[in-house]
Amino acid sequence: MPTPRDPASAAGQVLALLERVRRRVWVRHALLAAAAFLLTAAMVSILFRLAGASAAVRLGGAACAGAIVAGSLLWRGRRQRSGAAAAVVVERSYPSLRNLLVTAQELLAAPDGVPVYMRERVVRETARAIAGVDSSRALPLGRETIAAAIGALLLFVSLPSATDGLRVLQPPAIGHESARAGVADLLVAIEPPAYTHLPSKTLRNPQAVTALAGSTATIRVLSRSPAIVRINGVTAEPKSDGSSQVVLGESGAVAVDAAGQHRVIPLTVTPDAKPDVRVTAPGKDLRVVDTHARIPIHVTATDDLDLRALDVRYTIVSGAGEQFTFVEGTVPAAVTRQSGRAWRADASLALADHKLEPGDSLIYRAVAADGRPGTAGEASSDTYFVEIAGPGDVPLEGVDMPPDKERYALSEAMIVVKIQRLMAAERGMRRAEVAETAANIAAEQRAVRANFVFLLGGEVEDEVVEAEASHEIQEGRLANQARRDIVAATVLMAKVEQALAAVSTKGALPPAQEAVRALQRAFGHNRYLLRALPSRIRIDPSRRLSGDAAGVRDWSRQIEPPAPDARAAAARAALAGVAAIARDPGAPDALARLSSLAERLLTIEPGAADLQAASRLLLQAREALARADVPNARKALQGAVGPLIARAGHERIDLPFASRDALRLTGAAAEGGR
Repeated sequence: MPTPRDPASAAGQVLALLERVRRRVWVRHALLAAAAFLLTAAMVSILFRLAGASAAVRLGGAACAGAIVAGSLLWRGRRQRSGAAAAVVVERSYPSLRNLLVTAQELLAAPDGVPVYMRERVVRETARAIAGVDSSRALPLGRETIAAAIGALLLFVSLPSATDGLRVLQPPAIGHESARAGVADLLVAIEPPAYTHLPSKTLRNPQAVTALAGSTATIRVLSRSPAIVRINGVTAEPKSDGSSQVVLGESGAVAVDAAGQHRVIPLTVTPDAKPDVRVTAPGKDLRVVDTHARIPIHVTATDDLDLRALDVRYTIVSGAGEQFTFVEGTVPAAVTRQSGRAWRADASLALADHKLEPGDSLIYRAVAADGRPGTAGEASSDTYFVEIAGPGDVPLEGVDMPPDKERYALSEAMIVVKIQRLMAAERGMRRAEVAETAANIAAEQRAVRANFVFLLGGEVEDEVVEAEASHEIQEGRLANQARRDIVAATVLMAKVEQALAAVSTKGALPPAQEAVRALQRAFGHNRYLLRALPSRIRIDPSRRLSGDAAGVRDWSRQIEPPAPDARAAAARAALAGVAAIARDPGAPDALARLSSLAERLLTIEPGAADLQAASRLLLQAREALARADVPNARKALQGAVGPLIARAGHERIDLPFASRDALRLTGAAAEGGR
């Protein structure tokens, strides 16, 4: 190996070798100490047994004697674990170094004693000389390892005789013996959903239970007395073998009553997150000149567990007004699986292959799915548009599409399509997913309706009044037929919103289809002209300030109460329950109420440490009351109310109260003083 030219590199090689040898010295001393500990413990154990000492004395004496011998060996060898000692060890195994490594170590440890050029030369020569040095050859550990193994064998042989009579110190076995002693052990077996491929686990007397949503929990209470298991307040029916099995869906608490014990265990159920899908390129809406463009699309998808599918889907929108047609498909993509949780898809969108015409739009998005069956684990990226410039448009290739352009999501015809899709898929969806999808469609319906209301002359503040005035359509009070059709469409859109708010797709589809037909009739009137303010409702200037002011009186607007905070309300209710028990701890149902309160606290916010601590304090108060120890019960109750008070006052604003008359007098006094 050539001599290193860099002094720092040469010094690093020397120090690295010394550090490796020093570590082996540490390992050697540790093996020697372990062998001494094991041999000494085995010998002392045998001697004490021959002397007739008890098992506890034999084990204690053996451990103390072994620890003393091992500690003394480590203390005596402390100087041999330095860098200078490591250099001496290497020199002994490699006499050809001729004390060069020892000299280099001393120069590196005390660099100020010699000139720099001399120290650097010695270090470089040392680095060259130690190129073939093997630390394992310099310090073999074979004998020390054999000594430790022999000591372990001797101690193992002496253990059966040394541990006689210790059966009373061992904990009772789980099952028949524990039940006989009146101790109820709790076993919770968690089996994750099959699609996750996660291993199952079994918890014994857990302080908390954490599981993935959809996991199956098998709860077994090892007790001769009957056991009652409740999950989130619902009693789990026992099976023939006495265990209870439940599919975990919500966080809360596991309550167990058995063998005179009452336990409440926090239950945290983590939902399986949907994949995170993003279109990284082009990542914006585009308007192109013609259909000869080819747009590269790059997609990334990640999931917390595992991905199952990733593709790029598109929808072609053709037509105008409310006479749209929709064609859906999938763009061929090359999927690269970087890992089970991270995928990448690359696709090329050739517009010419889809036979687009000027004015058409192509909407694409990426859809990924995790291991859950069906559509429950599907997630979509943001939706992006590619528009073919139509007649009269200024084609600006490769730039964002103007935000004021009409998009297919704001089309009443697309609202109908989405409602039909939801009707076809809602049987295989959970109720919460159906409600969320219906709410999203209702939001789009409100956006469509808002556009038409604006075109009719302004926003309608009261939808009830608008609905009551819908009879004007039949009475012919609106002379323009196109305006009557648009007003009818807006009324029908309001009915669609109401039906979707009630999660009724069957009730939402007919008015949505009728609204499309009404808009098609309105767009068929070529002479229809939208005006910002119709002539029939223009303001008459001659009537301004002509009302009767005799009945005018002071009025103050009533402030609407804020939306209730469910968690704060639950904390206030629990606080009231604790206060009631503290006032009358001798009530016959105090123990049952404390058990119920301890369970309810864990359902306010599953996983909250302060509520878990308060729940444990309530159980301590219950145990104290069961022993008729009222002072300790009150003390535990006082400790539990702290977190409840903090949560009961969440988002509460305390302001100084002053009546209206007091405020008026204050203003009058200030005016008089001036």
